[in-house]
Amino acid sequence: MIHRLSYSIANWLGKQAPGQSVAVIAYGVEIFLITVIQLTLILSIAAYLGLFLPALIVLLSFSLLRIFSGGKHLSTFWSCTLTDIILINGLAWISLKVAETPLYIHGPVLLFLTLATWIAIHRYAPLITVKRPTAHLQVYGRTYSKGFVLMGTAIAAICYLWEPV
Repeated sequence: MIHRLSYSIANWLGKQAPGQSVAVIAYGVEIFLITVIQLTLILSIAAYLGLFLPALIVLLSFSLLRIFSGGKHLSTFWSCTLTDIILINGLAWISLKVAETPLYIHGPVLLFLTLATWIAIHRYAPLITVKRPTAHLQVYGRTYSKGFVLMGTAIAAICYLWEPV
């Protein structure tokens, strides 16, 4: 459905701008439509659950990490969308629950999450295959990602210390 819609839009745009590749335009339109649909679903469900701001923060953090680290993709649009909805809203809910816990629990939780993220980055990112040749960001993506996680951990630790109990 999205594929056909993007080709319809691309054909119309191709008539407006002759000489441009309709396939390239369709690809860009399809990515744009998929992104808009996913963001709308994720943030609408977050707003319904009362998790809009935490979900937005998790979404921005996840997006920044994803830019640097690359990573694996799911095979279908709906499996990716469902996974993103569960992951982002689940992490937003967990962040609110962790904020309600005593301060002595925050340290171990933060340490565990940091280690789990570093292991995931080391294992799965960046994804360099024959179809995705090596680029500068892919070569140094793992280093950038680990630095990003370390910086986020430091900011979270500082926020935990300033949070009134």
